[in-house]
Amino acid sequence: MSTAPRALQACRPCKQQKRKCDKSQPICGLCERSGRSCDYSSSVPVVAPTTADLEALQSRLDELESRLNNSHGTPPAFARTATQSVNSSNDDASQCLYQSENTSSLHTPPSAVYSRDEGASRAHAALFLDIDCYKWSGFSIKGISGEIPVDVLALLTQGDAIMDVYAAYFDTVHTWFPVVSKKRIDLGIPMRHGGPELAVLFLAMKLLVTLPKDVTNSPVYVAVKQFLSLLEARGCCSFTCLQAMMLVALYEYSHAIYPGAWMTVGACSRYADIIGVTGAGSTLDIVHSVTTWSEAEERRRIWWGMYILDRAISIGSRRRFSMPEPSENSTLPSDDSGWDRGDAMRAVNLSVTTDPSVRQSPFARLCQSAMLLSRAMQCISLTGPPESQQNEVFSVLSDQLMNFLSVVDSEVSSTVTDPDNSLLLLGPRCLTGSALFLILDIFSCPEKMSQIPGYISTPGAKSNEELQRQVWASSLLKRVTEAFAKFGTGWIDTLNSSEDAPQLGQFPSLALDAFYSTMATLLWYRREGMEDWNEASLAHTRRILQVVGARWKAASHYVQIAERSYNTICP
Repeated sequence: MSTAPRALQACRPCKQQKRKCDKSQPICGLCERSGRSCDYSSSVPVVAPTTADLEALQSRLDELESRLNNSHGTPPAFARTATQSVNSSNDDASQCLYQSENTSSLHTPPSAVYSRDEGASRAHAALFLDIDCYKWSGFSIKGISGEIPVDVLALLTQGDAIMDVYAAYFDTVHTWFPVVSKKRIDLGIPMRHGGPELAVLFLAMKLLVTLPKDVTNSPVYVAVKQFLSLLEARGCCSFTCLQAMMLVALYEYSHAIYPGAWMTVGACSRYADIIGVTGAGSTLDIVHSVTTWSEAEERRRIWWGMYILDRAISIGSRRRFSMPEPSENSTLPSDDSGWDRGDAMRAVNLSVTTDPSVRQSPFARLCQSAMLLSRAMQCISLTGPPESQQNEVFSVLSDQLMNFLSVVDSEVSSTVTDPDNSLLLLGPRCLTGSALFLILDIFSCPEKMSQIPGYISTPGAKSNEELQRQVWASSLLKRVTEAFAKFGTGWIDTLNSSEDAPQLGQFPSLALDAFYSTMATLLWYRREGMEDWNEASLAHTRRILQVVGARWKAASHYVQIAERSYNTICP
């Protein structure tokens, strides 16, 4: 019986990981078992990644761009599997991206993007058609290979684009939404295989740190949305793609791009189900196993990032959630700065049931505030329990929200000499405020309102329990509004000095709803002619949203919505 000839050298992945390779062709045994792409195309030994930041990726993309410019319209392939290399003479046309002067730079022939081998197709089909068969038959989802679209290469290789994106992203968005491991990128770990998945992540990072005039028709936004669609068609299942998709959802949420933001968050939830990412940091066996704490923590943060976005995006519409609640064995993210440095000595992940009085890092606080927000949104949809029980539920929850807000405020006060740390806690502080406004708004209204989106007035007089709840809610709403108006006043000078500056990206878009709710409540007080309401507070809150609107367009939308509502009622 004849056997396939063995390769003369170990494959690239085995060299990179310093593992013993059996040199089987077209795929070695280790790569086949781990479900990764096996590549014998290079005869040059691969050096293990160092701490030389992103120069390796930049150099690789520069080389690709150079080859592209010298190929007279025939872009190079980014990577090929061993099987594709053997058949390259027949498949070059379908494996390369197509571009001509008469077509859009985003156009690619279906064969160049959507084709995949039979084994991969069977694995994907089994994963969804019969999960038991998928596990018992030893299927695995393999890494993809293919080309980076021409327009994506152009966007990532303009000058020092990647280095600039890296610096801007980790200096701004990462400070309040840390879901991408800075340490792992510094070590070059995601760049071992490079390829389309890494490119789409950097493109999504570029999207968040770039402010175009038209947020929906931005070339970066169009490119990353189409790139993600192409990767989905190829059957890509990876954490890197999920991270990119989540950053796109954050961009859409921050600029009020709807229904895009709503749909993208739902897609993230579905994607997380595919690869089995959970709040505990565990995953299914269809992706590679976790080997370091930094990687496990990154996966945990991916789940929490989706959970936070899912709750934040549902505040205004009060629609159902896509992401489930964290399970009892879920844990909060660990110390932010320790994770950024890869300091495993600070790898302490507390349970989601930990008392809020225990000090946490800002991102863990953001997770806790999102859980409280989730409870508030679920409470206002209660229709079954008797009114006496509802009173108790709302009383307990409001106390928890006020206590949590007090804890966060005390942590802000302890860092008052460090504005950066104070800004880090703005997200959890404001999400908690959003939860308070949400539950107090409906019950402070003098009219009897149904607990459905739109707050429809219902016939009949309020019961004694409802009247008691109204008095309680009105009093607490006034306290919360005054607190956030006063809190917002302190940000005026800071924001004015940062207007149109890159540092404005450090202002979390997750905080906008609380300031909008403050403005809307103050406008209500003005409309009712309350004597003790403060015109200056309204002006300051509006100013915050106007200034931040120069960076996050959702803030400008909030101002327009609040003023339109007031002008419609009080022309």
